[in-house]
Amino acid sequence: MELALEQVVDAFVCGWVYSRALARTQLQPMGQHYHVSFGEVINGRSDEFLIFDQGQSANVEDFGRAISQQHPLLAHWLTIFTQTTNDYVRLLAPLGYQPLHHETLMSRRLSDSPVEPQTNVQQLSATTALPNHAEFAKSPFALDRLDDSHLGQYLIEVEGQLAAVARLVSLPEGIALVDSVVAAPSFRRRGLARQLMQQLLNDAVAKGCQHSILVASTLGAPLYRQLGYRDRAEVLIFELEKAN
Repeated sequence: MELALEQVVDAFVCGWVYSRALARTQLQPMGQHYHVSFGEVINGRSDEFLIFDQGQSANVEDFGRAISQQHPLLAHWLTIFTQTTNDYVRLLAPLGYQPLHHETLMSRRLSDSPVEPQTNVQQLSATTALPNHAEFAKSPFALDRLDDSHLGQYLIEVEGQLAAVARLVSLPEGIALVDSVVAAPSFRRRGLARQLMQQLLNDAVAKGCQHSILVASTLGAPLYRQLGYRDRAEVLIFELEKAN
Protein backbone atom coordinates (compact mmCIF):
# COMPACT_ATOMS: atom_id res chain seq x y z
CA MET A 1 0.00 0.00 0.00
CA GLU A 2 1.27 3.45 -0.88
CA LEU A 3 1.93 5.92 1.90
CA ALA A 4 -0.59 8.71 2.38
CA LEU A 5 0.80 12.12 1.51
CA GLU A 6 0.53 13.24 5.14
CA GLN A 7 2.78 10.31 6.10
CA VAL A 8 5.30 11.17 3.39
CA VAL A 9 5.52 14.80 4.48
CA ASP A 10 5.87 13.93 8.17
CA ALA A 11 8.47 11.23 7.51
CA PHE A 12 10.47 13.52 5.27
CA VAL A 13 10.57 16.34 7.82
CA CYS A 14 11.48 14.01 10.70
CA GLY A 15 14.13 12.18 8.65
CA TRP A 16 15.59 15.34 7.17
CA VAL A 17 15.99 16.88 10.62
CA TYR A 18 17.49 13.65 11.96
CA SER A 19 20.10 13.62 9.21
CA ARG A 20 21.37 17.14 9.98
CA ALA A 21 24.94 17.19 11.21
CA LEU A 22 24.27 19.96 13.75
CA ALA A 23 23.76 18.56 17.21
CA ARG A 24 21.67 21.55 18.33
CA THR A 25 19.03 21.15 15.61
CA GLN A 26 15.55 20.87 17.14
CA LEU A 27 12.18 19.98 15.59
CA GLN A 28 8.91 21.27 17.02
CA PRO A 29 5.89 19.62 15.32
CA MET A 30 2.73 21.75 15.25
CA GLY A 31 0.08 19.54 13.67
CA GLN A 32 0.72 19.76 9.93
CA HIS A 33 3.18 22.59 10.61
CA TYR A 34 6.79 22.27 11.72
CA HIS A 35 9.42 24.58 13.20
CA VAL A 36 13.07 23.60 12.83
CA SER A 37 15.72 25.53 14.76
CA PHE A 38 19.33 24.87 13.74
CA GLY A 39 20.97 26.58 16.70
CA GLU A 40 23.14 28.68 14.37
CA VAL A 41 22.88 30.45 11.04
CA ILE A 42 22.92 28.03 8.08
CA ASN A 43 22.66 29.36 4.51
CA GLY A 44 21.40 32.70 5.78
CA ARG A 45 18.78 31.45 8.22
CA SER A 46 18.72 30.01 11.72
CA ASP A 47 15.18 28.60 11.51
CA GLU A 48 12.91 26.95 8.97
CA PHE A 49 9.14 26.60 9.09
CA LEU A 50 7.44 23.89 7.05
CA ILE A 51 3.77 23.40 6.22
CA PHE A 52 1.62 20.96 4.23
CA ASP A 53 -1.04 23.25 2.80
CA GLN A 54 -3.83 20.61 2.76
CA GLY A 55 -4.96 22.13 -0.54
CA GLN A 56 -5.83 25.47 1.04
CA SER A 57 -3.78 28.56 0.25
CA ALA A 58 -5.31 30.32 3.27
CA ASN A 59 -3.49 27.85 5.53
CA VAL A 60 -0.16 29.06 4.16
CA GLU A 61 -1.06 32.75 4.22
CA ASP A 62 -2.24 32.55 7.83
CA PHE A 63 0.84 30.56 8.84
CA GLY A 64 3.23 32.98 7.13
CA ARG A 65 1.54 35.97 8.74
CA ALA A 66 1.65 34.34 12.18
CA ILE A 67 5.38 33.58 11.83
CA SER A 68 6.25 37.11 10.75
CA GLN A 69 4.24 38.53 13.66
CA GLN A 70 5.60 36.15 16.30
CA HIS A 71 9.21 36.36 15.08
CA PRO A 72 9.54 39.85 13.53
CA LEU A 73 13.35 39.87 13.56
CA LEU A 74 13.97 36.23 12.62
CA ALA A 75 15.56 35.50 9.23
CA HIS A 76 14.04 32.19 8.17
CA TRP A 77 12.82 29.97 5.35
CA LEU A 78 9.23 28.88 4.78
CA THR A 79 8.81 25.53 3.03
CA ILE A 80 5.43 24.55 1.55
CA PHE A 81 4.38 21.04 0.51
CA THR A 82 1.54 21.35 -1.99
CA GLN A 83 -0.37 19.50 -4.71
CA THR A 84 -2.16 22.64 -5.86
CA THR A 85 -1.37 25.34 -8.43
CA ASN A 86 -1.82 28.18 -5.94
CA ASP A 87 0.29 31.26 -6.73
CA TYR A 88 2.24 31.37 -3.48
CA VAL A 89 4.78 33.79 -4.91
CA ARG A 90 2.05 36.42 -5.27
CA LEU A 91 0.36 35.43 -2.03
CA LEU A 92 3.47 35.63 0.16
CA ALA A 93 5.14 38.67 -1.43
CA PRO A 94 3.19 41.18 0.73
CA LEU A 95 4.55 39.40 3.81
CA GLY A 96 8.13 39.87 2.61
CA TYR A 97 8.82 36.32 1.37
CA GLN A 98 10.90 35.75 -1.77
CA PRO A 99 10.99 32.44 -3.70
CA LEU A 100 14.22 30.51 -3.19
CA HIS A 101 13.92 26.89 -4.41
CA HIS A 102 11.39 24.68 -6.21
CA GLU A 103 11.78 20.94 -5.60
CA THR A 104 9.71 17.74 -5.70
CA LEU A 105 8.73 15.38 -2.88
CA MET A 106 8.89 11.76 -4.09
CA SER A 107 8.29 8.28 -2.73
CA ARG A 108 8.49 4.66 -3.87
CA ARG A 109 7.76 1.23 -2.51
CA LEU A 110 10.94 -0.72 -2.02
CA SER A 111 9.26 -3.99 -2.95
CA ASP A 112 8.57 -2.80 -6.49
CA SER A 113 11.83 -4.13 -7.97
CA PRO A 114 15.13 -5.61 -6.73
CA VAL A 115 18.18 -3.35 -6.47
CA GLU A 116 21.71 -4.59 -7.05
CA PRO A 117 24.44 -3.62 -4.54
CA GLN A 118 27.34 -1.53 -5.85
CA THR A 119 30.87 -2.64 -5.00
CA ASN A 120 32.45 0.81 -5.45
CA VAL A 121 30.19 2.49 -2.86
CA GLN A 122 31.60 2.69 0.66
CA GLN A 123 29.68 3.27 3.87
CA LEU A 124 31.53 5.59 6.21
CA SER A 125 32.83 4.00 9.41
CA ALA A 126 35.46 4.68 12.03
CA THR A 127 38.03 2.82 9.90
CA THR A 128 37.30 4.60 6.60
CA ALA A 129 40.28 6.52 5.22
CA LEU A 130 38.66 9.69 3.92
CA PRO A 131 39.84 10.74 0.46
CA ASN A 132 40.58 14.33 -0.52
CA HIS A 133 37.35 16.39 -0.74
CA ALA A 134 38.58 19.80 -1.87
CA GLU A 135 35.69 20.20 -4.32
CA PHE A 136 33.00 20.03 -1.63
CA ALA A 137 32.14 23.41 -0.10
CA LYS A 138 31.94 21.86 3.38
CA SER A 139 32.50 18.50 5.00
CA PRO A 140 29.64 16.25 3.84
CA PHE A 141 29.89 13.88 6.80
CA ALA A 142 28.71 13.90 10.40
CA LEU A 143 31.90 12.38 11.78
CA ASP A 144 30.55 12.48 15.34
CA ARG A 145 27.73 10.07 14.41
CA LEU A 146 29.59 7.13 12.92
CA ASP A 147 28.05 4.76 15.48
CA ASP A 148 24.47 5.81 14.65
CA SER A 149 22.80 2.71 13.19
CA HIS A 150 19.93 4.78 11.76
CA LEU A 151 22.20 7.13 9.78
CA GLY A 152 24.19 5.67 6.90
CA GLN A 153 26.77 7.94 5.26
CA TYR A 154 28.07 6.84 1.87
CA LEU A 155 30.83 7.84 -0.51
CA ILE A 156 32.42 7.00 -3.84
CA GLU A 157 36.14 7.57 -4.28
CA VAL A 158 37.71 8.08 -7.72
CA GLU A 159 41.49 8.31 -8.09
CA GLY A 160 41.99 9.38 -4.49
CA GLN A 161 39.31 12.07 -4.67
CA LEU A 162 35.97 12.17 -2.88
CA ALA A 163 33.68 12.05 -5.92
CA ALA A 164 30.14 11.62 -4.55
CA VAL A 165 28.31 11.33 -1.23
CA ALA A 166 24.86 10.51 0.11
CA ARG A 167 22.96 9.83 3.34
CA LEU A 168 20.35 7.25 4.29
CA VAL A 169 18.10 7.58 7.35
CA SER A 170 16.11 4.51 8.40
CA LEU A 171 13.01 5.60 10.31
CA PRO A 172 11.14 3.38 12.82
CA GLU A 173 8.06 3.26 10.57
CA GLY A 174 9.94 1.26 7.94
CA ILE A 175 10.60 4.33 5.82
CA ALA A 176 14.02 5.17 4.37
CA LEU A 177 14.91 8.81 3.71
CA VAL A 178 17.50 9.46 1.00
CA ASP A 179 19.26 12.77 1.62
CA SER A 180 22.12 14.89 0.27
CA VAL A 181 23.03 12.89 -2.84
CA VAL A 182 25.83 15.06 -4.26
CA ALA A 183 28.59 14.53 -6.83
CA ALA A 184 31.60 16.83 -6.93
CA PRO A 185 31.51 19.09 -10.02
CA SER A 186 34.33 17.37 -11.91
CA PHE A 187 32.78 13.92 -11.37
CA ARG A 188 29.27 14.63 -12.62
CA ARG A 189 27.67 12.80 -15.55
CA ARG A 190 29.50 9.58 -14.70
CA GLY A 191 26.54 7.72 -13.20
CA LEU A 192 27.83 8.06 -9.65
CA ALA A 193 24.52 9.31 -8.23
CA ARG A 194 22.77 6.27 -9.70
CA GLN A 195 25.35 3.95 -8.14
CA LEU A 196 24.91 5.61 -4.75
CA MET A 197 21.14 5.32 -5.02
CA GLN A 198 21.29 1.64 -5.90
CA GLN A 199 23.44 0.91 -2.85
CA LEU A 200 21.27 3.04 -0.56
CA LEU A 201 18.10 1.29 -1.72
CA ASN A 202 19.73 -2.11 -1.34
CA ASP A 203 20.71 -1.27 2.24
CA ALA A 204 17.27 0.16 2.99
CA VAL A 205 15.68 -3.16 2.02
CA ALA A 206 18.22 -5.01 4.17
CA LYS A 207 17.18 -2.82 7.11
CA GLY A 208 13.55 -3.86 6.63
CA CYS A 209 12.28 -0.62 5.11
CA GLN A 210 9.22 -0.90 2.86
CA HIS A 211 9.19 2.65 1.49
CA SER A 212 11.69 5.32 0.52
CA ILE A 213 11.18 9.08 0.34
CA LEU A 214 13.25 12.03 -0.83
CA VAL A 215 13.06 15.60 -2.07
CA ALA A 216 14.54 16.05 -5.54
CA SER A 217 15.96 19.06 -7.29
CA THR A 218 14.98 19.71 -10.90
CA LEU A 219 18.33 18.26 -11.94
CA GLY A 220 18.00 15.08 -9.90
CA ALA A 221 14.30 14.31 -10.42
CA PRO A 222 14.68 12.42 -13.75
CA LEU A 223 17.10 9.92 -12.19
CA TYR A 224 14.80 9.26 -9.24
CA ARG A 225 11.83 8.71 -11.56
CA GLN A 226 13.91 6.17 -13.50
CA LEU A 227 14.57 4.41 -10.20
CA GLY A 228 10.85 4.06 -9.49
CA TYR A 229 10.10 7.15 -7.42
CA ARG A 230 6.78 8.89 -7.98
CA ASP A 231 6.04 12.60 -7.63
CA ARG A 232 3.90 13.26 -4.56
CA ALA A 233 3.98 17.04 -4.03
CA GLU A 234 5.72 20.23 -5.03
CA VAL A 235 8.10 21.70 -2.48
CA LEU A 236 8.23 25.51 -2.56
CA ILE A 237 10.88 27.20 -0.43
CA PHE A 238 10.68 30.89 0.41
CA GLU A 239 13.11 33.14 2.24
CA LEU A 240 12.37 35.99 4.64
CA GLU A 241 15.52 37.96 5.33
CA LYS A 242 13.72 40.31 7.72
CA ALA A 243 10.16 41.30 8.44
CA ASN A 244 8.69 44.41 6.83
